[in-house]
Amino acid sequence: MKVLAEKENELRRLRMLSNNYVRTQEAQRQTIAEQEKQLTILKKRLTATEQNVSYVNGISEDGFQAAYRNVKAILTEDVILGRTASPPELSVLGFGIAIPGAERQNVKKPYIVLSRNGADYPVDMGTSSAGNARRAVNFLKRFHELPKRIGEQRDECLREIQRLKELSRETNPYLDHMRSLEEEIIRIRSKII
Repeated sequence: MKVLAEKENELRRLRMLSNNYVRTQEAQRQTIAEQEKQLTILKKRLTATEQNVSYVNGISEDGFQAAYRNVKAILTEDVILGRTASPPELSVLGFGIAIPGAERQNVKKPYIVLSRNGADYPVDMGTSSAGNARRAVNFLKRFHELPKRIGEQRDECLREIQRLKELSRETNPYLDHMRSLEEEIIRIRSKII
């Protein structure tokens, strides 16, 4: 009887471990699906960003200075935080400027979104309109660095997908031991009766 109780307890423990393993496998499959969606987004973003780099590389220093002067008066704290309506169809150097509404804006870390060719680029903002204009222009001056960062994100996403796929190929390590325990429990019960 004592041996039977020990075997049944061991079987219950293995079933719990097996169920946990199955849940973990399912979570990994869901994560793979999410990562694959993220990978698709990153690939599209990288393609658009590479096109945008070609465009930005053609902008002269005078063009950057003119853009700074043009957006300096617009990117005030009140406009960015949604306290004042922003002018319609804002843009800087061919990039659309989207300002999140007051309900979506992060008051502690305000931002704007520059958009071109279907790719969005959030840019942190502050309280000074001159500083905000400088941040937007400097972001565009350093725009050529973005494809490398997006490529690194894409590569990391690919590695994570591969790692999760390898883990999901593994078979449940508890099944064989559970079957042998079940058979052993049946044998012990048949001896008791």
